[in-house]
Amino acid sequence: MIPDPSRPLPPDRRGPLGPTHELILFEPPIVTADVVVGREITDVSVGLGTYGMGGYGYFGLKLDEEWLVIAVGGAGDWIEIDGRMVEDHFAEENGRPKPWVYDDEDELRSHLRAKKVAGFEVTPRSLRIGLDNGSKIEIKEDAAARHPYPGNGEPRRFLPEDDLRRAVFLSPTDEIW
Repeated sequence: MIPDPSRPLPPDRRGPLGPTHELILFEPPIVTADVVVGREITDVSVGLGTYGMGGYGYFGLKLDEEWLVIAVGGAGDWIEIDGRMVEDHFAEENGRPKPWVYDDEDELRSHLRAKKVAGFEVTPRSLRIGLDNGSKIEIKEDAAARHPYPGNGEPRRFLPEDDLRRAVFLSPTDEIW
């Protein structure tokens, strides 16, 4: 769900963590290359999506006034850019390379802003976004390419019923419920 900009909530109905507007059902179409190739990245987020008390950690690239959203929970732990993970909160203690976003450091925004999408491919189990400077944003099909979940050591893998094509969409807002 997303907020309806034509229906703002009155201040007495807004909670400190709640939506700013009445929420409406949002069923975006599957994104194809022709609607994103050539568009410029104006912002980046590793914290899209909310349930009111926290976030899902969806990854987003702002393209003009829309967000290209990768709606995988904790997406930064699934996505690598130029061979480097977007997020990895246990990189240091596990001897892995430093991710793009680590603690209060964010090298990602400056790396991606003002770049243009040059290629785009999403399959049920993988994603590849090529940029005009040669950078690649990827979710590789092989679960071994991603570090395991820290609690149980299990690989981050897609379930048989998952289809990444349904989790990558354009949104008119970064407020996604």
